[in-house]
Amino acid sequence: MRGGAGRPPPYRLIVAAVSEKREGLHTIEAAARLAAASHAKLVVYHAIDLPSIPLPPDSPLFREALAALRERALNILRAAEAIARSLGVDDVETVKLEGDPVEGLWEVVRRVGRPDLIVVGRPPRGVLGSRVTRILRGSPSSVLIASPQRP
Repeated sequence: MRGGAGRPPPYRLIVAAVSEKREGLHTIEAAARLAAASHAKLVVYHAIDLPSIPLPPDSPLFREALAALRERALNILRAAEAIARSLGVDDVETVKLEGDPVEGLWEVVRRVGRPDLIVVGRPPRGVLGSRVTRILRGSPSSVLIASPQRP
């Protein structure tokens, strides 16, 4: 089935992997605009990268840092959902997982089904990082790398 006038059919399911870094904002905006235009479901995913906490897991400081990261993750997902809804997305689901961000993305794909599109942010230095490269190599779907527009 075609989308009319030689266009591909609209997206039905888009998964956006958002980070707390600046590229996360561009990721959710790009994904939400595409989801709104296609009337697609948008699943917004955020990972808490446990190895990024440079403390022993049994340390009280580790537990404190993890609690702060969990709270920040919830705030990121709330903000992403608000942005998506403000851009016209009606069906938004948020998912927070802990662990390797790429493996978490594959878990999200297993849970929600194969998306038509996965949207990720471009690392700020302009070089594709190892995570983005892993996503490109392992993705069962098309991948859009959202990048901020240059002034």
